Amino acid sequence: MNITRLKVKNWGLKYKILFSFLIISIIPIMAASYIQYKESSKYILKLEQDSLSVHAEIIRKQIDLYFDDMKNVTMMLALNQEIIELMVKKEKSEEKVDQVNGLLDSAKMISDREYSAIFILDVDGVCVASTDRRFIKTDYTFRPYYWNIVDIGNVYYISNFSIGLRSLIPGVFISAPIRNNNHELIGVMVLKVAGAAIWQLIEDFSRDYRLRIAENEDLSQADNVIFEEEKYSKPYPEVYLVNQDGIIISHRERELVYKSLDTLSEETIDRIISSRQFLERKIESINNPVLKELHEEAVKYKRPVARTYFYNDRWNVIAISPLENKSWSVGVSQSYSEFSFLARILLNKMVILSGFFIAGIILLALLLSKIITKPMVYLISIIKELGNKKWSARVAVKSQDEFGLLGRQFNQLIDIIEEYSNNLEAKVIKRTEEITRLQQENLRLRIIEEKEHIYGDLHDSLGARLTNIFICNDVAQSVPGKDHKKIKGMLERIESNCQLAISDLKEIILDKEDRYKRIADFPGIIILNIERRLKLKNINFDYSIKNQKKLIAY
Repeated sequence: MNITRLKVKNWGLKYKILFSFLIISIIPIMAASYIQYKESSKYILKLEQDSLSVHAEIIRKQIDLYFDDMKNVTMMLALNQEIIELMVKKEKSEEKVDQVNGLLDSAKMISDREYSAIFILDVDGVCVASTDRRFIKTDYTFRPYYWNIVDIGNVYYISNFSIGLRSLIPGVFISAPIRNNNHELIGVMVLKVAGAAIWQLIEDFSRDYRLRIAENEDLSQADNVIFEEEKYSKPYPEVYLVNQDGIIISHRERELVYKSLDTLSEETIDRIISSRQFLERKIESINNPVLKELHEEAVKYKRPVARTYFYNDRWNVIAISPLENKSWSVGVSQSYSEFSFLARILLNKMVILSGFFIAGIILLALLLSKIITKPMVYLISIIKELGNKKWSARVAVKSQDEFGLLGRQFNQLIDIIEEYSNNLEAKVIKRTEEITRLQQENLRLRIIEEKEHIYGDLHDSLGARLTNIFICNDVAQSVPGKDHKKIKGMLERIESNCQLAISDLKEIILDKEDRYKRIADFPGIIILNIERRLKLKNINFDYSIKNQKKLIAY
């Protein structure tokens, strides 16, 4: 048996297999990657909130520790013996005042940038000594740092963030009582911490947090993603302080200092104006009730809170932690875009891994498609050869797998078809021969029938006419005495019978349907009818007519 191979490039099946593999694999991969990315983003967001909460708590402790140090400095100055001796005397000599002023100057020089001013008030609220001589003899009874010590009797007091009356320098006032040996109140020691020092402290915390992120080996790309000034307007997280009234007292963006998180109540506004906390400055609102709510929640429950919120056309992550020394809170805020680099790095890695995985799937699909399509293409080539009537084409079976089974079954089917085709062809030939024989026999019978029909017509018509002519001729010959009149009558009858015979012959030739039609070309009719019929039996017909015009006339 001749086994024929034909190379056929059928890429359709390969593409279908490849496309099926891609749909089956890529869609679940992309869906899983998207879900994983969303879950990872949530997880990273939770980590970021926790990280910001921890950072806020660290900054809160550092600020509390800072104010504790300032408080200790103030209380140590209040316990200084020279200061107590000055305040005990009702009449204070200039020499003693100068001596105490020098002492205060020396204390201020220890940290000149932090200590904006150090001054002492007597029990009547009048400044007795100060590092800023303009303060001396000024009445500060309206200030909370005075009446919280004298009237309320606090052990120490940390004021709200306010602007100095004479120096016009913002800061925080820390006050402590000055007592004599009998623990009687004889004055108030006041230390003013410069607002600039607090602002610098907050910015240092922000920079420290930036460096801590950048130095983390797991976030080695932080400088390239977060801290590029050209890409982000805020290169590191925002750290700020908010007082008990919800007013921002420290922020890296100076235009936000002295602004409230949300609209202040009338009572708060009246208190701020009466205490001249910010002199004549009008407190505006940034209209952020979310931050105000978080601040109040942190202060109320004394614990850090974190949340994601939308503000200034961007998503932000914020953590707020309350101070222990004051009803203040420290906030650490970072835009989502500034920390989501972790999610983007994760997404990039997932995309790369997915790309490798998809490339592997494509290669596997191509390999499988080649394995699957190779026998299919070969089978199609055999089918095409069979379509070209090459019944000797068969599938070469070389394996015992599914394709081998398919090839064997296909070959068996072709054998059956070939056998059936051969039998059918023989039957068709036989049937054709039978039909030919039947047609020939039918033609023969029709010729015989036509002959009999012609013979019958000739016998019925021409036979009678010829008999009549024969009788008339015989009568004419036997007429006695040559009766010309009678002979003439017989001859006329003979002529009439001849004409009738010719007419009957025309009718026989023309068939019944054309019996009453006048024929212009009688010889042509003879050719078309008699000659055509005789040719069916291979009989040649030849004729001649002498008086043709007269024959046609009839």
